[in-house]
Amino acid sequence: METYNNEINISDYPAGSEWRRWDLHVHTPDTNKEDQYEGHTSAEKWCNFYESIRKYVGDGTDPQKAISVIGITDYVTLDNYKKVCKDNNKLPSCIKLIIPNVEMRITLESGHSPVNIHFLFEPSIVDRLDSRFFSKLSIKYNGVPFHATRSDLIELGKKICPEQNEEKPLIKAAVEKFIIPWEQIEQLFQNDPELRKHVFIGITNNSKDGLSGVGKKELCEYSSGKQTDLYLQSIYSACDMIFSATPSDINFFLGKKNNCPKQDIIKNYGSLKPCIIGSDAHDNNSLFEPTGKRYCWIKADPTFNGLKQILFEPEDRVRIQETEPDKKENYFVIDSIELNIAENSENDYQKIFSKTAIPLNKNLNCIIGGKSTGKSLLLHSIANSIDPSEVRKREGDKQVKRIIKKSIFTPDFSIKWKDGTVSKSGSNNNGHKIIYIPQTYLNRSSESDDEFTDIHEIIRSIVLKKDANHEACLKMDKDIDSINKQTQLDIIALLNLQKEINELKEQEKEIGSKEGILSELKKNQQRRNSFSKELSISDKDIQRYEIAEREDSNLNLKIKKLKNDKVCIENIENIVQKLNYASWDLSEANAKLLNDATLLAVEKANESWQYSKAQILSVITKNIESYERQIENNKNILTQLSEQIKHNKELNELTDLLKIQQEKINSLNDLNQKIKDREKKVSVLVEQLSELFELYKSIHEEYADFINNNIFELKDDDELKFIVRTPFCSSAFVKLLCDDIYQVSLKNNRSLIDTDNFDIASLTKESIATFIKKIISRDIKLMKGITPEDFLRSFLKDWYISVFSVEMGDDTIATMSPGKKALALLKILIELEDSKCPILIDQPEDDLDNRSIYSELVPFIRSRKINRQIILVTHNANIVLGADAEEVIVANQDGVNTPNHAYKFEYVTGSIEHNSTNNILNGELYKSSIQQHICDILEGGKEAFKEREKKYTISH
Repeated sequence: METYNNEINISDYPAGSEWRRWDLHVHTPDTNKEDQYEGHTSAEKWCNFYESIRKYVGDGTDPQKAISVIGITDYVTLDNYKKVCKDNNKLPSCIKLIIPNVEMRITLESGHSPVNIHFLFEPSIVDRLDSRFFSKLSIKYNGVPFHATRSDLIELGKKICPEQNEEKPLIKAAVEKFIIPWEQIEQLFQNDPELRKHVFIGITNNSKDGLSGVGKKELCEYSSGKQTDLYLQSIYSACDMIFSATPSDINFFLGKKNNCPKQDIIKNYGSLKPCIIGSDAHDNNSLFEPTGKRYCWIKADPTFNGLKQILFEPEDRVRIQETEPDKKENYFVIDSIELNIAENSENDYQKIFSKTAIPLNKNLNCIIGGKSTGKSLLLHSIANSIDPSEVRKREGDKQVKRIIKKSIFTPDFSIKWKDGTVSKSGSNNNGHKIIYIPQTYLNRSSESDDEFTDIHEIIRSIVLKKDANHEACLKMDKDIDSINKQTQLDIIALLNLQKEINELKEQEKEIGSKEGILSELKKNQQRRNSFSKELSISDKDIQRYEIAEREDSNLNLKIKKLKNDKVCIENIENIVQKLNYASWDLSEANAKLLNDATLLAVEKANESWQYSKAQILSVITKNIESYERQIENNKNILTQLSEQIKHNKELNELTDLLKIQQEKINSLNDLNQKIKDREKKVSVLVEQLSELFELYKSIHEEYADFINNNIFELKDDDELKFIVRTPFCSSAFVKLLCDDIYQVSLKNNRSLIDTDNFDIASLTKESIATFIKKIISRDIKLMKGITPEDFLRSFLKDWYISVFSVEMGDDTIATMSPGKKALALLKILIELEDSKCPILIDQPEDDLDNRSIYSELVPFIRSRKINRQIILVTHNANIVLGADAEEVIVANQDGVNTPNHAYKFEYVTGSIEHNSTNNILNGELYKSSIQQHICDILEGGKEAFKEREKKYTISH
């Protein structure tokens, strides 16, 4: 028997786990029950079957139609699965895997009507199923046992239908009777636990032929401890999945109902259960079209091991809905990265780094590898090619130099985005941005002793996102500017306003390129105008169109039937034939008389037949012509209205899109105007004077009180809360005095300001006033080169600062452990931007403790990857597997014990479910599957796989 794509190379699905449509419940022509496929013969039905699949799938580019995996289903037998495997060249190329789905009916000890159950076997063991599965199942008919093997089914069919000789009808008759008790299934897999590893068992859960109809009770009621309840629980527990698209079933088996939490589901039913659905097609029209377009989407490689992932991640790996899950805007997703090498490059980069593009998944990408294998180099180079300023801001010059020195060279990548744009180092990057968190950045930022640290600035940016807080901050700045206008405006106000300008420009950057949006706006306006001119359609026209469509289909079927009838009748030349009486013992004379009479009778009969035949054919021809005229009339209606019907929805969608694009243009114009306004104010404010020094403290305290009385929380993380303090910069203030004033003068004026034992309380209105007078009068002697103006400008500035801090749980930043502080900063950084831009993180586990990684970092990453693309370097298996990384990028640097195929740095990519090693390339990376790389490279990799597998099931 031929197989069909049951093994893959390491490069077959380099972008890792992606959402694809799977239909695991498809019957075929010659199915053992309810075969309703079109065609007069089996061959014709199969031909139409394949044609229907090709027509549905099209060119395979539409994810809504591109079926990746099909489960060929039949009752008890695998004949049709084997035929489809042999006919695999007749299937569209987008179908990557065919899984055998054996459907059966089982009886329960409660005496309820039979329940449907499905067995989805790993294709590689199909040839062993006769001996290990079908031969172990049996029923008795008239006291004689019959097994589920093909030969026994034929024998059983002969007992049921002794007059029948053809195999297919005999098997169908046997299948109709082949209903086995559940206990046989239990016993079979208890005796053959190895076979159990190669099959998915799915139970139907509807009320008609499913398990939920037994007893007519709510699922959550099956926990009373009664014998019947325990029996049904044991059946659910033995199954891997539920064949159901009902939302209540899905929520129940995922433990998302309040009265049936996860721990109760796992306890009572063995594990959380994924729910799947198939089209259950028995005819051409229902192929891949379940009721209500409840399509089954699975996020995995289209392999049997890919299917296993829904057992380990039953909520995140399978969805039942019409549209593709977890869609992201294309301009927020990096599609692939490729080395950008100049033709006449002085360095022979071709031998260092492959030019082969590295694809990226739209969700979580984890880069793994041994020490010095190019993990951080790859992440740094991606970030630097998109936004060098972000890299410099986060890494600092020392870190950048360290990476460059360590890696021999820093590759310059071309970053291709899903929207078709390309980012390169030194270009404008098409308005794309990223959040980049380099290695040890979290600890470096949170443990700094500086008064102003990155974490304070980051928290400030978060706090000011709230409009009321932003307005309060602006008011404080405005009051300070007014007080400080004589000495500080040219410094403080200038910096504040410039800071606002930078923030506004960042907002512009988040929205995108104005030229690009205008281009799209113009193009969409032209399309809308074109549609608007073309469309003029009423409900009545739509009804006419739909009626014409239906009639057109019916008429074509009628014509096809009539033409078939016509050919059959035309081929009937003679209605009667001359009697053959040569073997009769007649006299010669009578034989001649009989011969003449029969010849005359045949001649007369055929003459009459030719007349009748012409009459019949005339009626058929007229009917065909009549139907064809009706088709032509319908064609006119369809031609007249088809384009309007087709584009009516598109016009509405286009109108909504234009509204969004126009709003972006308006926002850009508004931001641009704000920037221009503030730039004008800078010129004016540099010449203004400041106000009285003693008001600084009250203004800062007023602002802090406002913020602290309106505690600000992150919209996606209510554990983090932000606070503001207003300390006086005592050290810097004393330093200014000591640097600018002679020590003798400081000692003589210790009663005013004691620099040896400075106390902020001594800075009264009177002491400051006296001190200023002495500066002006030069009673206090300044250091050489310092003028009174210079000193006063420095002295009379705002020495109070608004320090932004954060609370997480019962801790503030100051009291948090290093790991908790780093985690708080990570959360803040990721939530800093309103945009959904990609997040690049280098080894966050280095800044966290093991407990925080598993209990807080992993859930945080899992929740954020739904809306944000994440590229993460890690050496921690719990992050890769706990966060269920969609793509794993394995890095390797060429070495004596770890040779590469052709380059100094090489990378292979794939999903964590990839477990095949049939690649023909040489090199360390190509010896193993992605799964094996995870186990070999990451500490605790094997254990992490085991933990992942039993996370939602009862531990054994």
